[in-house]
Amino acid sequence: MTTSETLVLPADGSACATARSWVSERLAPLGLDSGRREDLVLCVDELVANVVRHTASSPVLTVAIDGEIRVEVADTSERVAAVRDQDDGVPGGWGLRIVDQVADRWGSVARETGGKVVWFAVAR
Repeated sequence: MTTSETLVLPADGSACATARSWVSERLAPLGLDSGRREDLVLCVDELVANVVRHTASSPVLTVAIDGEIRVEVADTSERVAAVRDQDDGVPGGWGLRIVDQVADRWGSVARETGGKVVWFAVAR
């Protein structure tokens, strides 16, 4: 049975703290190692921060738990999410690198209603 919950976050800096707390509460009952849970919360923080930093939309955060943990962050931007080359001279760019290292799988898909969803999944 899949358990799925969604939270619409504000389009400002407070979204990250709210997302971290909310996701941590959902992961707590799973009995994950505390380091693993912190890694997943960090990935959520990075995806939400990207929405707040690079779009004008409110991040929509979804956590689905069944045989795996899947996290999705939706926004209204059409910009494709991709790991950025660190040699581009622009500060930052570590968020998707972190997600790439922690997650078993991740990706970005366009939504039919516009915008995109950036997601990651890990085995329980």
